[in-house]
Amino acid sequence: MSEKSQAFREFMVLLERAKKIIAAMYQKDEEENGGKKIWKPENINASDLEKVICSGIPINKMGNLKKMSASILAKHFSQKRFSRQRINNILNHKFPVERFDLITLEFFVISQEMADDDPYTRYRHFLEEIQEILARCEMGEIYIVNPYECFILMCLLTDCPLAVFSEIWEMSYEEGEEKN
Repeated sequence: MSEKSQAFREFMVLLERAKKIIAAMYQKDEEENGGKKIWKPENINASDLEKVICSGIPINKMGNLKKMSASILAKHFSQKRFSRQRINNILNHKFPVERFDLITLEFFVISQEMADDDPYTRYRHFLEEIQEILARCEMGEIYIVNPYECFILMCLLTDCPLAVFSEIWEMSYEEGEEKN
């Protein structure tokens, strides 16, 4: 089996886990607001994934994520945003799955599934799982000197990894606007 097809398979497994988490989030919100809608993983699309995972990235008037060039992280994190366009292009086999896609999805899944765990336990679990996934895809191990991979690891060591991840993305655009 080629590493490309294995990476796609791993991507799909992580995507399904992420969809289950988001459906549960939406269901909880629905119930708290007295709604009757039932959210299931199959109701979750690329737009929902982008909205939750990229919640810190501002959107433009058209409802799209602001350009990466507006962020001070652009130089180090270019091509690392998990946008709905990227997700759809992967699903339609227009883009290959890259390591950062797997790392970002695994980060999201672990940050939510292990939200109540000790940060170090969560970090160790993430490392074990992502190293196995990357190995199966014949991709190198987590490379801590890569700025994006280091960023993900540091977020995992906080009490609220997804909130920190989102806040840093949000601040990177605020800083970027101040520079312009």
